[in-house]
Amino acid sequence: MQRKLMAATLLAALTAAATPAHAYKVNDTLEVNAKLFANVLSVEKNSDKGGFHLDRSYLEVRRNLEGGDLIRVTLDQKAEADSTLSVLTPPAATPGTGTATKSADGRVFVKYAYWQHQFAPVATLKAGLNHTPMVDFDESKFWGFRFVAKSFTDEWGLQTSSDLGLSLLGKVADGKLEYHLSGLNGEGYQHPVNGNGYAFAARVGANLGGLHTGVLSHREGNRNGVSGYDPERDLVYAFFSNDAFRIGGQYLVNADDGTSATKFHKASGYNVQGAVSLPFGNKTEAFARYDTIDPMDTGVDKTLTLAGISFQAGEGVTVAPTMRIDDDGVNPSITTWGVFTQMSF
Repeated sequence: MQRKLMAATLLAALTAAATPAHAYKVNDTLEVNAKLFANVLSVEKNSDKGGFHLDRSYLEVRRNLEGGDLIRVTLDQKAEADSTLSVLTPPAATPGTGTATKSADGRVFVKYAYWQHQFAPVATLKAGLNHTPMVDFDESKFWGFRFVAKSFTDEWGLQTSSDLGLSLLGKVADGKLEYHLSGLNGEGYQHPVNGNGYAFAARVGANLGGLHTGVLSHREGNRNGVSGYDPERDLVYAFFSNDAFRIGGQYLVNADDGTSATKFHKASGYNVQGAVSLPFGNKTEAFARYDTIDPMDTGVDKTLTLAGISFQAGEGVTVAPTMRIDDDGVNPSITTWGVFTQMSF
C-alpha cells in the first residue's frame, strides 16, 4: 500500500509539471513555500530498495520584519524510515551503545526556527535553530543537487546541517572576504539537547572573481553527552564557477578522536564535484561527483560516485536521471540507477 501511495504521489507530481507553480505570498511580509524530494530507483543487489520513494517534504514560513529582520520556521518530514540511499549502508550506531538506530517512519520535525537580524552592513546574526557554516553553503552555492544527494560534509556526518545556537555571518572588503561563525549545542536538529558540551564552528572564505576558497574548523566537546568524545573537523575547499560551469572540491585534513564512541579516528578524505550547463532543454546541467573518506584511519576507503543530468521539467519541477555507486571498501560496490525529482513552490 505504501509503495502504491508513493508511486501515485510521484506520478501525480510529474503529471503536474506542466502546470506553473508559484510561491504563496500571504501579504507583503509573510510567505509560505514547500519542497518535495521524490524518486524512482533500481538498486543493484538490493531490489527491495527499488521502486518509488518520497524522501523528504519541507514546509517553510518566512516573516519579513521591519529593518530587514526575518523570522523563519521550516518543518521537515522524513517520509520513510531511512532516507532512500542511506539504506545502502548500515545506519550509524548510537554513541556508546553499538546499536544502529533508524528514523521514525513519517516523522515530522523542525529543521529551522530562527530570528535573523542584520545589525551592520557586514554582520548578520541568526539566533535559534539555524544553519551550520558549511553544509548549506556547499549545497546552495556549489553542489546544487541536494535532492539527489547530501553535500560532502552532510553525507558523511562531518557536520549537521542545522543546530541550536547563535551564528554571526557576513561579507567584508566589498564582498571579497566572507565569514560564518557559530556557537552551537552540537547535538544537531534531530537530537535532544543534553547540555553537556558545546560546538564551535567557523568558516572563512575568499571570493576572487570566479574562485571561491576557504577553510572550515569545527570543535566540539562531549558530543551526545559522551565524556571524551570531542569531535574535531578541519576542512579546506576551493571552487571555481561562472555562467558555463562550476568545479571544485574539499579536503578533510582532520576529524575527531577520543573514546570508542567516536565516528571517526584520524579520518582523511576528499571530494571532487562539478557541473556544466548544456545547450538544450530548460536549465539543463550535466553533473558528476566523487567522494572518498577513510573514517577510522585503517586504509579502507569508503567512496561515493555520482553522475547525472538535471533539467527543469516545468516551473518548480527539476528532474535528474542519475547513476550512483556506493563502495564501503569491503563489500562489492552497489550501483543505483534513479530518476530524482525536486518539486517546489
